[in-house]
Amino acid sequence: MIRHFLFVFLFLSSPARALDLNLEGLVGAVSVEDRVWQRIDLRPRLRYGALEASFDLELFIDGEGKIRDRGWDFSSRRRGLESVLRKIHYIRYGLPEDPTRKAYFRVGALDRLTLGNGLIVRDYRNTFGHPGVKRTGIDIQVRGLVWESLSIRGFLNDAVDLLDRGSPLIGGRASAVSVGGLEVGATLALDLDQLSSLPDSVRSGAEDDAYGAYGVDLAYPLVQGRNLFLTVYGGVARPVATTRKGTGFHGPGLRLVVGKLSARSEVRFVRGAFEPDHFDAVYEQTRVYIADDGSIVTREAGVADVDLNGFLATVEARDVGIFGGAVSYQHLVGGGLDDRFLRGKLSVRPGFLGPFRHVSLSEAYLEMRDRAATPAGFFEVNEDTRFGYRFGLRPAGRVSVIWNMEFSYEPDGAGGFERRRTLGLQTVFGL
Repeated sequence: MIRHFLFVFLFLSSPARALDLNLEGLVGAVSVEDRVWQRIDLRPRLRYGALEASFDLELFIDGEGKIRDRGWDFSSRRRGLESVLRKIHYIRYGLPEDPTRKAYFRVGALDRLTLGNGLIVRDYRNTFGHPGVKRTGIDIQVRGLVWESLSIRGFLNDAVDLLDRGSPLIGGRASAVSVGGLEVGATLALDLDQLSSLPDSVRSGAEDDAYGAYGVDLAYPLVQGRNLFLTVYGGVARPVATTRKGTGFHGPGLRLVVGKLSARSEVRFVRGAFEPDHFDAVYEQTRVYIADDGSIVTREAGVADVDLNGFLATVEARDVGIFGGAVSYQHLVGGGLDDRFLRGKLSVRPGFLGPFRHVSLSEAYLEMRDRAATPAGFFEVNEDTRFGYRFGLRPAGRVSVIWNMEFSYEPDGAGGFERRRTLGLQTVFGL
C-alpha cells in the first residue's frame, strides 16, 4: 500500500520531466501580532512535471531594528516544529479539479477548500494571520484507488497541531459515481480541539473540546455538454462530537456551468443546533475567542438551537471579459432569528487595463455573516467580518510590488469589536 501511494504521488506526472528552478526575493513590511515588522524572504521555487514546490527562508526585523527568532526558534518541541514547517510555502502535485490525474496533494497554505457541495466545509482557508502565523496544512485526493469511480479526499489544517498535540482540524470526503451518472458522497469534518489555537497560559488546563459534522449527499447530471452542465443535488448533515442535536438539509439545488460562468441555487433547512458552512473562510478567526468576562467561547457555542428555512445562491465568473469574481448570499429565517452571509470577490484582468500596463494584480473581497446567535444586525461588524484588497505593480520585468491589506474584527473586551489590520507591502524580485 505504501509503495502504491508513493507511485501515485511521485511518478504519475506529466511527460515533461525537466527540472525547472528559479529564485525569488521578497522584502517589505508585514503585520505580525498587530505590529508592523520588516520581512526578508528568500523563496526558491522548483517544478518537476506536475510536482511544484516553493519554500520560505525568512528573517523578521521588528520596529527597533532587532532580528526576531520567528521561524528560527527551537526552544521547545512545538516552536521547533513551527520553525521547520514554516519553511514550506507549498508543495503541490497536480490540481484537485483535474479529472485526468489519479492523485493530488498539497502541503502548506490552503485556500478556498470545499468538500462536496459545501454544506459542512465551504471555502475554508488556513492562512488567517499570515505571515505572522503560518499553518502547514495538508490536502490529499486520490481517484480510482479501489474502483475507477471512487474519489477520496482528506485534509488537515495544521501539521504542527497533529505532531505536537494531536488535535488538528481534519476533514474528508468519499464519493463514487454509479449507473446513470448519479454521484453519492459522504463528508466528515472534525475539529479535534477547538481550543488548540489558545496558548497554554490562557486555556489553563481546559480539556480538549471537539466539534464536527458529518453528512451524505447526492448529485445527478441533467445535462452534460461540451460547455454546458446542469446538475441537481441535495444532502443532509448532522453535528458530531457534541451533545447538541440538529440537522441541516440542502436541496433541491441546481448547479449550472456555461463555459467560464457558473451558478448555483439551493433551498436550505435547519432543524435544531446546526450551522451550514460551519467550517468556512473565517473559521480560524472565529474558532475560539476570549469573551468580555474572560470566559472561553468556541465557534460551537455560537450555533443557535433554532429552526430556519431559506436559500443559498452563488454566481462565479472566471475571467469573463475584463472582470472575474464570485458572489454568494445565504438567507435563512425562523424563530425570530436569521442566519445570513454575503461573500464576494472581484478582480480586474491586468491585460484589460489599457494604459495601466504596469498593474499586475487588482482584486478586492468582502465576507460578512450574521449568524443566528449573533445579536448584531447584518450590516454591523462582528468576528465574522473580513474585507480587503490586493494590488500589484510590475515596474520592471522581474520586479513586482504587492500591496495586501486585510481588515477583520475581534472582541474588544467591552462588548464591541475592534478592527484588526493585517498589512503586507512587499517588493518581489526574480534572482
